[in-house]
Amino acid sequence: MKEIVMFFLNGKRYGIDVSNLLGIERYSAFVSATNQPECVAGVVDVREEMLPVVDLAKILASPLGEITEETRYLVLPGGSGKVACVVDQVGRIVQVEDDQVQEFPKLVSTDATGYVD
Repeated sequence: MKEIVMFFLNGKRYGIDVSNLLGIERYSAFVSATNQPECVAGVVDVREEMLPVVDLAKILASPLGEITEETRYLVLPGGSGKVACVVDQVGRIVQVEDDQVQEFPKLVSTDATGYVD
């Protein structure tokens, strides 16, 4: 049994194991960053800590949704610290059996998305 936080990106539902989630933060504008991997859109100040902003929509080869009141950052562990991932909306926490969870598509899976189901 897993506890999964549901989130939405471009109309599709995804989930992340609660044990991998460090926080959920309201969206605030981020500062663009240069010389970063393509999936890093910039950096954002989250609780007085500058975190790289990972654009999951770009990793999934789809456009970032419109920024709304529901837009959030999922704060997750990254390779060298924390990262903030932009998502359109965060849903509820659900309990699911392991066999009810699909793996993140291997085609777009990276070290940075190893915790996404």
